[in-house]
Amino acid sequence: VLHVFQSRFNLHNELYQHRVAQQVALMLCDALVLAEPHLPVQLPGGRQILLHECGSGSDPSLDGFLQLSDAIVPLLLAEAAKPDAAPDLMRAAELVQRVRRRKLYKYVGSVVLDPQDLDRAWLTRQGQAEIASQIAAIMRGAEGGGAALESKTLRVDMRRVNYGRGDRNPLESVFFFDNKRRQMWRGKRGDAGSGRGDAGSG
Repeated sequence: VLHVFQSRFNLHNELYQHRVAQQVALMLCDALVLAEPHLPVQLPGGRQILLHECGSGSDPSLDGFLQLSDAIVPLLLAEAAKPDAAPDLMRAAELVQRVRRRKLYKYVGSVVLDPQDLDRAWLTRQGQAEIASQIAAIMRGAEGGGAALESKTLRVDMRRVNYGRGDRNPLESVFFFDNKRRQMWRGKRGDAGSGRGDAGSG
């Protein structure tokens, strides 16, 4: 049973939340943020909304949300290829082309945090911007390097990877049955490992 939870941890760590997948996701998100003002979503009746409004109170019928698909990427590229394309749209297209050419954001490093040391404010956009500012300040103060580094060029990505129950042993939520003794019991802390893995990294 523990193998199931270990497999979950490994899949998140090595596939779903692998650093390359996160790099691609960050670049595509940055591209969409740049392109959003130039890619309005058309709703019935002629009303238009922005991408981030799809599925929100501005889109109560979900007509906008239902239009969202991977087709937005070739649409972005087509709009950016027009002679009168806005500078932000062209920058967004360049980010998409970088992803296709595998010219991804450079990976700098990561830190493994214990859940007890994790400040929930770090999970917010404002908290991650503050972390980026602190990193830039440290690098600027480092001898012989980082003088030109700016916080706006950094991306902080927080990952939470565990066995499915945070810092708790997942076996504590599993009931076991002994056919011979006809007994049932619940797993307890300490059974076949602690159930704790990487709580977060950035």
